[in-house]
Amino acid sequence: MFSGPYYTWKTFNEHFNTPFRSLGDCRVITEQKLKKAFLCSVGYWMLQMNFPLEVYNDRDFYDNYGSDYRFISNMPRLIMYFFKYQIIMMLCTSICTETGFGVYPAKCMPTPGHGPTTEFSFAGSPEVALQQEYNFAMLKCFDNQKLVMGPKMKDTVRGWDMPTRYWFWTYTYKNMVKSNSTECCFIHGVDDMGGVV
Repeated sequence: MFSGPYYTWKTFNEHFNTPFRSLGDCRVITEQKLKKAFLCSVGYWMLQMNFPLEVYNDRDFYDNYGSDYRFISNMPRLIMYFFKYQIIMMLCTSICTETGFGVYPAKCMPTPGHGPTTEFSFAGSPEVALQQEYNFAMLKCFDNQKLVMGPKMKDTVRGWDMPTRYWFWTYTYKNMVKSNSTECCFIHGVDDMGGVV
């Protein structure tokens, strides 16, 4: 899971065959990502110092504290996991942004893991290409607003590791739904009679 953002062959091929990598503002985006990775590293380090993992191996932790305190003490571990994942993905995507990988015109509406959703053409018009707004939305891994504010679990799941979720949906889930509806029911927990398993 910590291998960086997933992308399609089309996106990889377009990186070498389109001029977008030289038109986007790569350095500024990379610096922003590295600053965020540094802040997440500081937060991770502070939580690691104040809430070490060794406390779970101490018998006094289970004898002296109730289950409510033990449950709440897991929250810093969850935040540390989130910081760790953010750090890794920020560093991976900063390599991509520095090389101009995944930059597309904003009007192409790029989606995470897929690339542009509409066709683009600036043939014979370099002035038009220079005036376009470019973004790295294809490399976006997290939607932090959905992760933190939800309000539904579905929003939270859709905001977490978006390229991997897109890849799983495109290459696994859609094929399973097409191949056999019984398998689809098995995944969703519904038996043949319509009841929940």
